[in-house]
Amino acid sequence: MKVIYLGHSGFLAETEKAYYLFDYIRGDVPAAKPGKPLYVFASHSHADHFSNAIFQASFAESVSAYVLSYDIRKKFRRSRAGWLTRYGDRIVFAEPGKEIVFPDVKVLPLKSTDIGVAYVVEEEHVRLYHAGDLNWWYWDEEPKAWNRNMETNYKREIDRLRGKKFDAAFVPLDSRLGEAYWYGMDYFLGAVQAEAVFPMHFWEDYSVIPRYTEEHGHGDQIRKIVREGQEFL
Repeated sequence: MKVIYLGHSGFLAETEKAYYLFDYIRGDVPAAKPGKPLYVFASHSHADHFSNAIFQASFAESVSAYVLSYDIRKKFRRSRAGWLTRYGDRIVFAEPGKEIVFPDVKVLPLKSTDIGVAYVVEEEHVRLYHAGDLNWWYWDEEPKAWNRNMETNYKREIDRLRGKKFDAAFVPLDSRLGEAYWYGMDYFLGAVQAEAVFPMHFWEDYSVIPRYTEEHGHGDQIRKIVREGQEFL
């Protein structure tokens, strides 16, 4: 499997059977091989996770299906966005807990702790996880009750994955959370087995990645992202 980091929370994963593009907002996406399906995912409507770039004609012609979070439909339905009409027959809106089935691929959306969903994608021999904004958000300025509720909600969703094995997982590691930056990543790694873990949502603060492995370990799993466009096998 090949994984390309495209910036912020955007990744392209290529398996033997398909391409999976997650939360793309920028970067160079290689042309898809003819006959190999391309599935495009958007976890929610925030501008750092969803962009109209995924509907550019030159790009969209190679897309087999769009999997978009339910909140994107709510946000753009009234505006009658052109892409809703143009590509409606290829768009599936994901809701938490409702499995989506394509030929050879299953998608299970989880409920985010912000808005939208996270995605579990399963092929016959490959399992991927993209968190979107599903994270253990902890902000010092929020009331203690808010932070406790966030912890409970995050653990509830990740516990649905307990014991599963992932070939690649894309998980937030956000230094804006201060000393709590590692909470979500650590809990995820304690609940599941993941061969390769790609930090994301770090707002170009690449230093948070070596900081995490130095302070908390998991250096054999965490992939050291240092630039946009970086490829991993």
